[in-house]
Amino acid sequence: MVRVDCTQTPGLEVELASYFTGRLKGVLPLVKGRKVVFDEVSNGPELTASRVVDVLKSFLAAESFSRDYEVVLEGDEITLRTKEPFQARKFKRGHSPPPNLHVCPHCGYATPYEDALLIHVRIHYVK
Repeated sequence: MVRVDCTQTPGLEVELASYFTGRLKGVLPLVKGRKVVFDEVSNGPELTASRVVDVLKSFLAAESFSRDYEVVLEGDEITLRTKEPFQARKFKRGHSPPPNLHVCPHCGYATPYEDALLIHVRIHYVK
């Protein structure tokens, strides 16, 4: 199973999953913790790590992050790393949070408690 590890780039996994959705046909990208995993849903072309790397590099180029991040491929595990950990650039949704904070991908709400974030995220889906 192909995975993209975003441990060093918290907050970016949701935007990556969204970007992959439009560019990898027959594949459903899912955010699982700090990783993006892929579920093949149709009989499209086989998903390979090199195909995912190509799309990931196009995302970095489109967002002008190519200079600050590198893509490392080890088997089916793809890791997105910062070249300068203390000088990571801002993502579209603001600063990358400290490691002890959990941030809502919808509005930027931050809390040190994972349970509080899960409850908060559910509020976005109440109609």
